[in-house]
Amino acid sequence: MDDLFALRQLHLFRSLSERALREIASACVRRRFAAGEALVTEGAPGSHLLILLKGKAEVVRADENHNEVLLATRGKGDVIGEMALFDGGARSATVRAKGKVEALTLSRDALVFLIRRNPDLALDMLGNLSERLRQADAARLDRSPVRTRLLAHLRALAVEGPGGTQVVRGVRREEMGAAIQASRETVCRELTVLEQEGVLTRKGRAIVFGLQSGEDGLDPDPEP
Repeated sequence: MDDLFALRQLHLFRSLSERALREIASACVRRRFAAGEALVTEGAPGSHLLILLKGKAEVVRADENHNEVLLATRGKGDVIGEMALFDGGARSATVRAKGKVEALTLSRDALVFLIRRNPDLALDMLGNLSERLRQADAARLDRSPVRTRLLAHLRALAVEGPGGTQVVRGVRREEMGAAIQASRETVCRELTVLEQEGVLTRKGRAIVFGLQSGEDGLDPDPEP
């Protein structure tokens, strides 16, 4: 798949003309990243942005205890690193390939040149950035304790199990942390406390509400 065809498929560039798309494609460089490889690194200067074509990447940041917190997952069509290009600051987070990733990279100089020639590009990118900032603001507005956020998240995911139990299956601790803006370590610690208090029971990766001691009928969700 050539770069021009790839750009035509992306919602981000829906308002651009064919000429503008050709200019963007000619300025981009295609890169491939192995699983675990950093696309951008927190604190590094922002010299380019990336447009994801294939695969997924995780946005992570260290908290005050130096634990890594999963903030978000990005996929096909998402733009990474544009904020540092617009404001001249350093990267605000690390973005790491979750598996094999293909992306188009566009340097800051090329982006500025293209925006001057195609103002609609700036509008599309700012709209995309504004949506992401609204999502971040909504997450910050939730000031409830981690325990409260975690329980609310688990209750929302739970399905009915045997004997009137409520069961959450197949959710990684990192995914829980990303959903409630907490580190994996914090999630694990809160789950341990909740289990000790009898609020929930863990059977492998399954999390069960309402399971009484000695009850049968629930197969454990094995750890990966």
